[in-house]
Amino acid sequence: MAFVRELRTRLPASLLHALPDAVIACGSDLEIVYANASCERLFGYERKELGGRSITSLIPGGLPGGEQPNGRVTIPGRTKDGRRLSLDVAVSRLERRAGALMVVTVRENRPDFGRGDDFRRSEGALRAVLEGLPDAVVATSPDGLIAFVNARAEELFGYTGTELVGGPVELLWPEGLREPYARVMRRFLSDRVGLNFTREVRGRRKDGSEFAGEMTWGVVETEFGPLMLAVGRDISERLEAAQRLGRHSAERAVVAALGERALAGADPADLAGQVADAVAK
Repeated sequence: MAFVRELRTRLPASLLHALPDAVIACGSDLEIVYANASCERLFGYERKELGGRSITSLIPGGLPGGEQPNGRVTIPGRTKDGRRLSLDVAVSRLERRAGALMVVTVRENRPDFGRGDDFRRSEGALRAVLEGLPDAVVATSPDGLIAFVNARAEELFGYTGTELVGGPVELLWPEGLREPYARVMRRFLSDRVGLNFTREVRGRRKDGSEFAGEMTWGVVETEFGPLMLAVGRDISERLEAAQRLGRHSAERAVVAALGERALAGADPADLAGQVADAVAK
């Protein structure tokens, strides 16, 4: 039991440092109180340099306000050496007794801390940052049992954290894909495959409904041993919109082709048959 308690209190810190996206936490005054390892790599600062610094050092225009389409917005950023970046940014606001905390996740778009030290030492605060991420986070141990989920994962899959932690991760996979996904997970853990981005995967909710998602997943090394980390989001609406656009474009192309044939003097009966075929498709 002591190990389980230690795992639950210290695991969030290990997961935050392993996340592929830069994660920054700041107060309402925009003063940085936490940054993970990916933030160091992206912006070129050491974390000890970032504590107490304004987030405008990294995002000169400050944080985006108002509603963000799909939860994210593209804005300019700047590295320590002055290099300009195009950043994909999402902001979550956490209300705490000590004051509001802004949790910012950042990834680079490519073509194709006295107070900060206290925050880093607070495992409860680190868990709060992980819980505030806009993407679902699921960590699984090598035996296939879920070790951690954040609030977004609970919302996405329709389970409570209590229902998920300690249960088999295959609960979150469609039945027909469980064996293939299990094989991939075993291979990743065996070969210690690092984090990879997958454009489309399938997930299964508690009510049995399925959804399309995009996900970054792979093995991360923590002080508790290797874990399979998955960070993802539901992209069903985006795919449906793309399919509607594709159908609309195809319909316009058919109409244009039929119009050209009509102008060229094609037989009306022949054209009528082609129109019927196009409608049927």
